[in-house]
Amino acid sequence: MIYDEIVELVERLQAHSRHVTIETAGTIAREMPCDLWSISPKLSNSTPIGYASNEWVQKHDDRRNRPDIVAQLMSQGDYQLKFVVGSILDAVEAEEYLTKLSGWDRSKVLMMPRGTTSDDLDLQKTWLMPWCQKHGYHYCDRQHIYWYGNTRGT
Repeated sequence: MIYDEIVELVERLQAHSRHVTIETAGTIAREMPCDLWSISPKLSNSTPIGYASNEWVQKHDDRRNRPDIVAQLMSQGDYQLKFVVGSILDAVEAEEYLTKLSGWDRSKVLMMPRGTTSDDLDLQKTWLMPWCQKHGYHYCDRQHIYWYGNTRGT
C-alpha cells in the first residue's frame, strides 16, 4: 500500500482476470480496485514492547488505530475484518473497535488466535472458537503455523 505502483499492479492483474486481495492493517488510505480488502486492524496486543525501541513502540501505537481509514477501505468494495486475539481482553477490544465503524457486516468479521506454535493455537482455540460462535463471528485458524511453523514469508 505504501508504493504508488500498487495501483498499476492491481489493474494489470485484474486485466488478466486475476483475483486480487489486498491484505492491510488499515492504516494507509488508498483508492484502488481490488476484489477483496482483507483488513486486519492492529489491537493493543500488537505493540512491540520489549523488542523494539521506545520510539518505534510510540510510532506503532500512534498509527495502529485508524477506524476512519478502515471504514474508507470497506466502502471501496468487498472486505473482511480480521482480528488477532490472544485473550478474552483482546476479543473485547476487537468488539470495541467495531463500535467505531458503521455499516460493518458481522458475517465478514474473522477472529484469529494469537500464537506461534501449534500448541499455542490449539490452546487458544479452546476458548476462542466457542466465543466466536456465541458472538456470531467467524473463527479463522492460522493454518500456516500448523503447516510451516512460525516461518517468515508463509
